[in-house]
Amino acid sequence: MKPAAGWRAAALGLAVGIGLGIPVPAQGAYDAKGKRDPLVPLVTDSGKRIRPPGLDEAEPGGPRPLALQGIVLDPAAGSYALINGEAIREGETGNGVRVIRIMADSVLVEWQGEQRRLELEGSAGS
Repeated sequence: MKPAAGWRAAALGLAVGIGLGIPVPAQGAYDAKGKRDPLVPLVTDSGKRIRPPGLDEAEPGGPRPLALQGIVLDPAAGSYALINGEAIREGETGNGVRVIRIMADSVLVEWQGEQRRLELEGSAGS
């Protein structure tokens, strides 16, 4: 069978299947499981940045709530925590947050003069 003939046969089979009422699988819906859908763009066609859900609960111009989004533990190269979209190494400050200690499932930070423990979503303590 020639390649063109194979393509035509597949197209004909699909058309006959649809014509006979045989269900054709619909495109599945993505289940983000409460997290940001990675298939949704963060920039509009006009170039305006869209903030991911969960990071814009604060009033405009006011401080954002702290959100621990990830932890990378690397004793050799230095561990860092992803807080409100910024990677901050242990002992450093970013966006007004000083990372004091990074653990496997949480991070101890100093923010607005107070120490707080941020936990990863789904960890045993949250």
